[in-house]
Amino acid sequence: MTLPATPPIPTRRARPRERPSNLLLLGALLGGALATDKAAGAFIGGALGGLATKEQPVPLERALRDGFSAVGANLISMYRHGPMHVRVLYNYKGQFWTIDSIAPFMGSQDDLDDWLFGDLVDHQLVSQLNQLNGGRP
Repeated sequence: MTLPATPPIPTRRARPRERPSNLLLLGALLGGALATDKAAGAFIGGALGGLATKEQPVPLERALRDGFSAVGANLISMYRHGPMHVRVLYNYKGQFWTIDSIAPFMGSQDDLDDWLFGDLVDHQLVSQLNQLNGGRP
């Protein structure tokens, strides 16, 4: 008896990335230098500064707000129903609507948020707006 193959997980666009502010970098460098007066302080400050300059994903709610506003919808609120399920309430042309997304896998929170963002903005929202606009984008 052979088991049926599991369908592949559909890919989704990840959330936008951003660099932290220069103040965070400066704080990490100064914090490392103040932690010790030896060369280790410079090393710690450099390591912290390196971590501080790494591009970070935009928080899910902010990324969703930006994605929704790009198509003329106003995100009212985002509800998390556990790590894998998000429900969004939004306003479009004076009416309120909800859409849901449930990730088909369990992964890190960043991976889940990236998948949920892509699914909500590129698939669920687009599909619902097409229905609301009578098939027109």
